[in-house]
Amino acid sequence: MASHLYGERMYQMITDYQAGKTDVAQETMDWLLPRMDALFAYPSPEPVKMALAKRGEIKNNLRLPMIPLNDAETQHVLSVLEG
Repeated sequence: MASHLYGERMYQMITDYQAGKTDVAQETMDWLLPRMDALFAYPSPEPVKMALAKRGEIKNNLRLPMIPLNDAETQHVLSVLEG
């Protein structure tokens, strides 16, 4: 799910690792991990859908059993993603 938001960074991380640039790949992974943790802190796929909707890429229309994040959950995810 995180690749919907960070696909290019993930691709570059893998490319760097395969090219032997393990320090660069690790820096990217260190940047990605807190964001991936935030995206999976609540029932998936709502955090990703919310983030994509905030970027204007989709409308965050959900069907049951999915429910939107509450305000505190939304703020938590956004604060990590934007941090």
